[in-house]
Amino acid sequence: MMSLGLGICTSDAAAAKWWPEGAALAIDFTAGLAMRNGIRLSPADLLVCNRPTPGWTTDAQGNLNETPPHRIRLTNRGLLVEEARENLFLHSGSPATRSLVLAPGSYTLSVHGQGHAALSGSATGTASPQMPLSFELTTSGTVTVTPHRPSQEHPMHVQLEAGPFASSPITTGPTPVTRAGDAITFADAAWLTPKAATLLVEWEQVAPASLAQNGIQNLLRWRAGNTISRLRSGSRAIAQIQDSDQNLILNAGSTIPSTSGVHRMAVSLAPDDAAVTWSSSIDGSGGIVIDTSGTAHTPVDTAWVASSGQGEFLNGLIRKLVYWPTRLSDSTTQQLVQ
Repeated sequence: MMSLGLGICTSDAAAAKWWPEGAALAIDFTAGLAMRNGIRLSPADLLVCNRPTPGWTTDAQGNLNETPPHRIRLTNRGLLVEEARENLFLHSGSPATRSLVLAPGSYTLSVHGQGHAALSGSATGTASPQMPLSFELTTSGTVTVTPHRPSQEHPMHVQLEAGPFASSPITTGPTPVTRAGDAITFADAAWLTPKAATLLVEWEQVAPASLAQNGIQNLLRWRAGNTISRLRSGSRAIAQIQDSDQNLILNAGSTIPSTSGVHRMAVSLAPDDAAVTWSSSIDGSGGIVIDTSGTAHTPVDTAWVASSGQGEFLNGLIRKLVYWPTRLSDSTTQQLVQ
């Protein structure tokens, strides 16, 4: 069995060959490691982040950290990629009772730190750490948010944002603040030659797949000329690969939305020989679909990580990405995703 070999988190990790045999590119976002053609790098060496605002992350231990603008948001949970959001709750870090007039739509109230926040008025309920409150307004209405903080010494952040699920914290002062989306691309996409390739992605599903924009949460998306191919989660966890005539030569994968948790998907490509495999964590059984017609278009000019660049964000974490410049066997990819 081939080992993915991407779990090294020790101080000696950078000195060890941590990537799988034959890989030409590997990124372990959870450990902050990257490699291209045998050269050890950092993930930031390979990626460009177009996010003109700061962004916060929460690591596996629950610690909050701020990332400056145009920097990828990395923790030991992986690379966080989210859509743009606005926190409507003022003075979020020193919360006091506030009333807000909201237009019709979906909203989410969330709390970080300690304590809880009660919602009253046109919608009711309570939000606490790890338990955000989502609600829908069919008409304009007024809601009142009442924070309950154990004491002034306990940190507390309150967030009220438009959207059907909570996103990472956005710090506000006297006015609402918007965090831009994480538009992340590879600085150079020449490493990807999908005519003969195997790609493996491991991700943490955070935002519900059922709420994905257009039913799509991108994992990896690339453009070759006038064609678009991608690995995606969302309403289905599938691979969609186009040939030079923009025909889908592969459009297959799991038939159900991804559940919360950590998942893997692999696509293996060669002329008239493509396959996609996925982990049992997605649907309880895993699987493989093979297609024997068509060839993926090359060369690739742009590759996006976890979005389309403008939308269809993963709203979750990419944990690991590996590329082999050859089509691995179906038995090998099935082992890799488990």
